[in-house]
Amino acid sequence: IILMLAGLLVFSSLGTAFSHVANGGVISYDARTFEAYADQQYAAEFGKGGSDAYEDNLLIVFLTNEEADGYYCIAWVGDNVQTNINLMFGNQNTVFGRAVTACVKSDYYGYSLDSNLAAVMDVMSVEIQKLGLKSSFKDGTASTSTVQSHLTNKTGLSMTADTVNDSLERFTEETGIPAVIVVDTMENVFGKNLPMSTILTLILAAVLVGVAIYLIVRSIRKRKQGQAGGKEKINL
Repeated sequence: IILMLAGLLVFSSLGTAFSHVANGGVISYDARTFEAYADQQYAAEFGKGGSDAYEDNLLIVFLTNEEADGYYCIAWVGDNVQTNINLMFGNQNTVFGRAVTACVKSDYYGYSLDSNLAAVMDVMSVEIQKLGLKSSFKDGTASTSTVQSHLTNKTGLSMTADTVNDSLERFTEETGIPAVIVVDTMENVFGKNLPMSTILTLILAAVLVGVAIYLIVRSIRKRKQGQAGGKEKINL
């Protein structure tokens, strides 16, 4: 019975568990880690506290997976950007979220991410202009940021930087907001780890196999001892 249970466990769970081990673990999304990374990249791109225009900027972080068929995306908006604009760059139910969903191919974006992200920025530029604001900033002045809007690609994806850069620069010209897009991998941001379920599966399987081997060995020994005892009685 124990061997049967171990066998069922092997076929149902160990295949996945060993796959996780072979791949070095799995990637698990963590909102705090993602936001901390976005904040770090914002500081790196716009120079933390380096100018009065530090809070005038927009950072978009796009995380890719190895298969280029899944992603995470977040926008990090400076505190001096108008609230109406800030609210547009939120979750999937905001203008930005819907634009990303509509423009980025969900099945495979390996060769189209550059044009996809450019399209997102074009959409957001139009939507911000529709607000009819005199200034994109709370203090009502133009941004004095010296950072040129650009793409930072930290992945192995082949992206035409000019395609994205042209769109980002156009976005800045039309809205006044300097913008940077950082493309990175999920693994770089979240790392990989073995799920607790995988660890427990491996431990349980090892325990079951160990118990089964012990019982089989003990049963064989008892059988041999019984046979040896029977022969002695016959000889007597």
